[in-house]
Amino acid sequence: MSKNIKISLAAKLRKSPRVSVRKIASEFQVTQGLDISRESIRRTIKSMRLSKKVSIRGPGITPQNERIRVDWAKKHRNIHWHQIIFTDECSIWLNQGRIRMWTRGERPTLNIPRPSP
Repeated sequence: MSKNIKISLAAKLRKSPRVSVRKIASEFQVTQGLDISRESIRRTIKSMRLSKKVSIRGPGITPQNERIRVDWAKKHRNIHWHQIIFTDECSIWLNQGRIRMWTRGERPTLNIPRPSP
């Protein structure tokens, strides 16, 4: 693989660390007309000392959202909670937070914001 292609590959990985090897190969085919095998791309990425790791789920609540929640809780502290009916909620998360990213060294932290109440 030429030096220019390696530079282009490194730029793609910096721009989108979640991109798959298959997607990279197809982008090279479409944009530059190069038929590069996925294994060649993997070897080149490995030579750059990059590996794909599952990100750690980071804090899903911002400091501003935390303040809003605390204010709401303080405001509703004296409500007669025995008169409130609670229901169970269900949410579905694609990939269950297991998003793989190209990185060097430690696992990256991915901040996933949660919807506020």
